[in-house]
Amino acid sequence: MAGDAVSKGLTTSVNQWLENAQRVIPQYERDAKRQDWVFQRMVAFARIHGERLATLRLADVLGYLEVLTRRGEKDWQVMQALEAICLLLSFGCGRRNVRLPEVREQWLEHRMTLVPGGSAAATLASQFDSPLPSPSGSIADRLSRRLRLLHYARRTEEAYVNWWRRFVGFCSPREEGALSPDDAGRFLEHLAVERQVSASTQGQALSALVFVFKEILGTPVGALEMTRAARSRRLPVVLTREEVAAILAEMPHTYGLISRLLYGSGLRLLECLRLRVKDVDFQYRQIIVRDGKGEKDRVTVLPSAVEATLREHLIRVQQRLDGMAQFASARA
Repeated sequence: MAGDAVSKGLTTSVNQWLENAQRVIPQYERDAKRQDWVFQRMVAFARIHGERLATLRLADVLGYLEVLTRRGEKDWQVMQALEAICLLLSFGCGRRNVRLPEVREQWLEHRMTLVPGGSAAATLASQFDSPLPSPSGSIADRLSRRLRLLHYARRTEEAYVNWWRRFVGFCSPREEGALSPDDAGRFLEHLAVERQVSASTQGQALSALVFVFKEILGTPVGALEMTRAARSRRLPVVLTREEVAAILAEMPHTYGLISRLLYGSGLRLLECLRLRVKDVDFQYRQIIVRDGKGEKDRVTVLPSAVEATLREHLIRVQQRLDGMAQFASARA
């Protein structure tokens, strides 16, 4: 990381704070380029506030992030700046009550209150000198809340919460707040050696525990993040077209239609189950997938083999809805 130019225009105290924070960055960012960007964010923030870093309020930090947002910076860039600021204040200035997870949650909640031309941060009077409010409830509840704030998939939320609970059960009767990354390492070893789980399962458990320690507890994970097992490469079992056709022919109407859509259009299961009528374009023979993996929209093909069956299904559903509406109006 390039720290030679930070002394220009900055006092000795601020330079020392930047050097202290710079030593901690590799514990949170492994990529060298990202380490440089985080440090540049620290320097930019330090140039604005100088020695006021020692007494900054929460409102000052949120106001700065709000300026970045209104300036058009992307969410990931604003979150990078937030991480840099928290590391600078906590490890650089020695303000240990400034914790990254709590400040991140404050920002996510504050961001939803932003209105054009207004500044909700101006109404905040919270001081970093008083403890920042932390979410109530168990770590599992806080984990679930954080994942939803960050718009993780619901399946990911269920998996991460389940892995945390299994980890707490493994370390019982110790309190969950006293658990450390070393305990997580022993749990992962238990999964691999005694439970003999696959590399992908062990990797999912690792991702869940790393997320909790970094995002919820604000604890550096050190070498834990480097303990991912190498995945073995296996040749897939591929059915012939005749075998697929024989399987689909045995499925009942609705399940058969879903399976044909999955097979012919490449949809994921939940993407198919969440399809709406307006997402199916018969004229262009395409399906629009809304809010797919990674919160992205995409377009895929509508298989011609299921077009007639899908039209019939929609007609039946419409007739059923019309019948229900007539029945409701008759009773009224």
